[in-house]
Amino acid sequence: MEHLKQPNFLELLDLAMQEFGYEQQGILHIPCTAEAFRSIMDAVRKPKS
Repeated sequence: MEHLKQPNFLELLDLAMQEFGYEQQGILHIPCTAEAFRSIMDAVRKPKS
């Protein structure tokens, strides 16, 4: 759940809301490529030094 507080992840959620709205059914659609999503998630998962 900590991922949800990260600025990059919050930006993705904001982009999803802008493109698809709040009334999505089922799967959350995020407007980016799978590769971009993986890069963001990798950055979020890295421990802060």
